[in-house]
Amino acid sequence: MKIYVRLILMISVPLFAGLAHASNNTITIGTVQTLDTSFYIHTFGPTLLNLRSKHPDLIFKTREFKDYDSMVLAAENNELDFFMTSAGMAAYLERIEKARAIATRTHPRATIPRESVGAAFISRSDRNDIRTLADLKGKKIAAYSDEGFDWYLALNELVRLYSDIKEIEKHTVFTNHEFPDVIARVANGDVDIGILSACEVEDLLKNESFSSKDFKVIGPRKSASLKCLHSTDLYPGIVVGAFAHTDPNKAKLLASSLLSMPPSRDAYSWGIANNYQDIESLFRKLKIKPFYNPTLESVWDEYKNFVYAAIVLIILFIIHYLRTEQLVRIRTEQLRTEIQKKVQLQKEASAVRDKLNRAERSGIISQLSSIVAHEVNQPLEAIINYSACLSKYVENNYREDKTASEISNRVAGSAARVAAIIDHVRSYAKKKESEKIVLSLTQTLKTTINEFQHADYGTDIKFEPDLGNKEILVEAEPLELKLLFSNLFRNAKEAMESEEEKVISVMLRQTPDGKAEIRISDRGRGLQESDLPKLTSPLFTRKPQGTGLGLSICRQIAESHGGHLEFEKTAENGLIVKVFLPTVKGNINA
Repeated sequence: MKIYVRLILMISVPLFAGLAHASNNTITIGTVQTLDTSFYIHTFGPTLLNLRSKHPDLIFKTREFKDYDSMVLAAENNELDFFMTSAGMAAYLERIEKARAIATRTHPRATIPRESVGAAFISRSDRNDIRTLADLKGKKIAAYSDEGFDWYLALNELVRLYSDIKEIEKHTVFTNHEFPDVIARVANGDVDIGILSACEVEDLLKNESFSSKDFKVIGPRKSASLKCLHSTDLYPGIVVGAFAHTDPNKAKLLASSLLSMPPSRDAYSWGIANNYQDIESLFRKLKIKPFYNPTLESVWDEYKNFVYAAIVLIILFIIHYLRTEQLVRIRTEQLRTEIQKKVQLQKEASAVRDKLNRAERSGIISQLSSIVAHEVNQPLEAIINYSACLSKYVENNYREDKTASEISNRVAGSAARVAAIIDHVRSYAKKKESEKIVLSLTQTLKTTINEFQHADYGTDIKFEPDLGNKEILVEAEPLELKLLFSNLFRNAKEAMESEEEKVISVMLRQTPDGKAEIRISDRGRGLQESDLPKLTSPLFTRKPQGTGLGLSICRQIAESHGGHLEFEKTAENGLIVKVFLPTVKGNINA
C-alpha cells in the first residue's frame, strides 16, 4: 500500500504543475442530501478542507443534489467532474455512465474498505415480542430515506420475510433526516423498528444520545472486518469516483490526493475497493434496474421452484382426477350391479308375493267353503228330510193328485242336487295335502324377513331378529310357511300404524320338549285380554277393512304342520304371537 501511494505521489507531482497552469483549474464534486449528517462532519468536510489546503491553486466546487436523479442529470450535462456518494450509488453510476471509482472511505472501526458499511435494526429494549429478524414481519419501521444505501441493505433482510417490496414500504416511515428522527420515533413508540447505519449505534452511545438500557439491536452479527453492531451483510463505504467525461489528469490528481491523505481527526481514511459484485448482486435480488434485466435464464432461475411446484401440483391433480374417474367408474359399476340385484330381488319378492297372495286367496276360499258347507249342511239336511216326509204324505193321502206328487218330488230332487253341490264344495275345501320337505326354519325366517322388507309395505319396518346359532329343521311346505310368517309380520305392522318407530322382534328357539318356538312381537296398541281367545276364530277382526280370515289361515297352516298358535300381551301393550312347530332331524331338502 505504501509503495502504491509513493508511486502515485511521484506521478502526481508533474500533474499538479500542469494543472496549476491550465486554463481550467476548477474541480466540481457532486453529492446528494440523502447521506446522513455524519458524512458531512467526518468525511465530506475534512476531505474538502484537506484538498483545498493542499492545492490552493485549484478551485474545488461542490454541488449538493436533493436526489440521485438530479445528480445523474447534471453528470449527463457535463456539469460534474467527480461524485462522492454511497457505494450503491457509485455502482449505479458505473453502470449507466461508465463512471469509475477512484477511492473508497475506510471506517475507523473497519479493517478493509469493502466491508465497512452495514445497517442495524433497533427496537426498544422492553419489546419482548421482537427478538430475532423473523419477528420483524408486520412491524412498523422507520428509516432515514428510501434512497439511502442502508435502506437497501435492510431491504435485503426484509424481503426474506415479505414477498413484495411494496408491502414492506407500506409498513415503513421515512424521516428524510428530519425530526423526529428514527431514534425519536422508536423511543416514542410511533414505530416498532428503526433502521440505522452500522456504527451509528456506537456513535450515539459515545455522544450519550443513546442508551443501551433503552434500545437493543435485533439480530446482531459478528464480523472480524467491522467492530460495530450490525444486522446485515457488509459492503463498501463512501466512494469518490470520476465520470467518463472527466479529464484524466484531474482524475489522477484527485486519486493521488485522496490515497495520500492522512487519516482525519476521527480516523477516517481513503483506500481502494473497486469490487462491486456484491452490490450488483444485492440490487439484482431487489430487482433494481439497470442491474436487474430479466432474461429467460434469470427468470427461470428465479421462478423454477414455483414451476416445479406447479408441475408437481398438476401431476398430482391429474393423478387425483384419474383416480377419481376410476373410483367413479368402479362405484358406478357397483351401483349398477346393486340396482340390478335390487331389481332382481324385487322381481323375486314380487313373484313370492304373487304365490303368497294366491295361497292366501286359496286359503280364504277354502275357509269360506268350509264355513258355507258347514253352515248350510244342517238346514239342507232338514229340507231333505222334510221333503221326503212330504213326498210320503202325498203318496199316502193324495195319490191321485199328480201336481202335488210332482212338486214334492221336485223339491226332494232339488234338495238332493244342493246336497251334491255342498259335497263338492266340501271336497274343494278339503284340498289334497301339499308336499312337505325338510327345511331350515332359521333360513326360512331370514328369507321371509328380507322379502318383507323389500316389499312396498315393509320398507318402513325395522326387524330385530334373534335366531340363535343353532340350525332348527322342520318338515313343512315352504310356501305355506312363508305365508304364515308373512301374515304375522303384516298383522304386526298394521298394529303399529300410529307408532313413529315400527319395530318387529323375531325370536327363534327350541323348547325343552323339542319343538320350535317362533316369537313375533310388535309394539302396537295391543288387544284386550278377552279378545285373545277369539283371534283365530273365522271372521273375527278389529280392523275396519279386515276379513277376519288372516289369523284363521295362519292357525290352519300351523295345525296342518302339526303345530299351533298362542297369543300373549307384552308389558309395553304390544302383542306376542307364538308359533309352535314340531322339529325333525335329518338333511335339508331345500
